[in-house]
Amino acid sequence: MEDLPIDVISTSSHDDPNRVELLWDGKVEELVVRWLKVCNTRSEAHSKAASIAKAKYIALAIPSVLIPVVSSGFVAQLEAYQFAITTSFVLTGVLGAIAGLFEYGKKQQEHNHYSYAYAHVARTIELTLAKPKKRRVAADAYLVQISCDIDRLDESAPDL
Repeated sequence: MEDLPIDVISTSSHDDPNRVELLWDGKVEELVVRWLKVCNTRSEAHSKAASIAKAKYIALAIPSVLIPVVSSGFVAQLEAYQFAITTSFVLTGVLGAIAGLFEYGKKQQEHNHYSYAYAHVARTIELTLAKPKKRRVAADAYLVQISCDIDRLDESAPDL
């Protein structure tokens, strides 16, 4: 098979050769700094939501495991108290149902993921702002990239 030459510099482009890229001025930097604050705020909020979900998961999981284990050890002593044994196993079932219904473990994982994702976008913004303006990506392209990243996260992030 014959190799085809690739024209790296195309003359058939319909782009405007006189187009001037958007420069990093005060308004652009203010907008990017505002997005940085938004990303940091959302990262912290998802981190807190993950901590709350973890606490709820532990509060339901530990009794769900311990009640049957402890109850089974005292079956002989609790034979006269069938109500206590029945209640402990019903309570275990209720706690398990609540844990399964609300899926706190899954919620914790999702909130942690989005906390890290928002923090990653914030770090990307911080790295860009740390560079001299001459070394940065064109402002218009950067604004599109960051706004798309934030929008993508906002669309798929779990509710807070």
